[in-house]
Amino acid sequence: MKRKTTQFEDDGRVIADMGEILPEERETPWETSMSRRERLQTIFGAMGASLLIGMIYLAAFAAVIALMIHFFR
Repeated sequence: MKRKTTQFEDDGRVIADMGEILPEERETPWETSMSRRERLQTIFGAMGASLLIGMIYLAAFAAVIALMIHFFR
């Protein structure tokens, strides 16, 4: 069965004015007062934390594999 679709007509009424909630011009993170050195430190700090977490998961996975090999031989 085919559904009947009606054409949407805008009557011009405003239900919620979002003008004050969402400002037109937003400052991007790169337009802040951070210097180049501070930005690089932030980026490398985040990358270092990610690599540390990844290495912890890798070590845990390797330990599980080693235990499985040891017990199921």
